[in-house]
Amino acid sequence: MAFLENIDILIFNFFAATPQTPTLIAYLGIVCAKFLIYFIPFHLIILWFLGGRGERQAALSIVISVAVALLLSFIIGQLCYRPRPFVAGIVKALIEHKENASFPSNHALIFTIYVFSLYWYRYKQVARIGLVLGLLTCWGRVFTGVHYPSDIFGGIVLGLVISVIVARFLMPFVPKFIYELPYSPKGRGTDLQA
Repeated sequence: MAFLENIDILIFNFFAATPQTPTLIAYLGIVCAKFLIYFIPFHLIILWFLGGRGERQAALSIVISVAVALLLSFIIGQLCYRPRPFVAGIVKALIEHKENASFPSNHALIFTIYVFSLYWYRYKQVARIGLVLGLLTCWGRVFTGVHYPSDIFGGIVLGLVISVIVARFLMPFVPKFIYELPYSPKGRGTDLQA
């Protein structure tokens, strides 16, 4: 276990910012770590209010998956608490953050659910954009000193497992009228099978 932790810290030190990091790169890392995640709720609002039932199914699958995964992430963090790198004194964080559990990364978890769900529902072009934003976010979270690489990996695995379970086993049983709330413009998006 100590061997894996040493590798984790070694990889972390490779990606984390240092006092010699150029200012422009530091600001880029901060933007990636803090702000790219807001693309997801913005896009979900668009999917729900401007899309058809197909888009709404994708959006609902993402929301349910994120809610379940965040609950499990919180439980894991309480049961297997790991201090964040800046809390452990390994590095000084570039962004302000609570001193809560480092593992797993909720940002990685959310982006994984978002990207996988879009691929699952065949919105592959937007999923590719989400993948790029997700990779940049994960890099930013390590770069700014709030996560270890293993936190990112844990978030990806948890997000993938939950999104598969929700999309495959839960969403087929959601009543179709849910996708009509508050209203669905006719002729927009991909309608689901009746």
